[in-house]
Amino acid sequence: MKAPKEPDTELGRRDLLVEALLSLSPDMIVTIDQHSIIQSIGAVAATMLGYEGNELVGQNVKVMIPPPYRDEHEANVRRYIDTHEAHIIGIGRKLEAQRKDGT
Repeated sequence: MKAPKEPDTELGRRDLLVEALLSLSPDMIVTIDQHSIIQSIGAVAATMLGYEGNELVGQNVKVMIPPPYRDEHEANVRRYIDTHEAHIIGIGRKLEAQRKDGT
């Protein structure tokens, strides 16, 4: 069996690494852009939330944030855009997410 060809660029290698992390990590991983649009979602996150594959990609992350945390998230994103101070929400904090079926 022939080994897969290595990507020729640093960007290609980064994309392969991100893809591996998203598919193999036991943690829920969701990446968003500065407008809160989901850019990628790990397999565990999609499965736990009741979505298929990349079904959430392109949607606003609000679809998976239950009230009252939804408004808090929007305020945190606005604060980051205004101040450029990152506040990682997943460290030492229990988070809740809303599944596709609303639970």
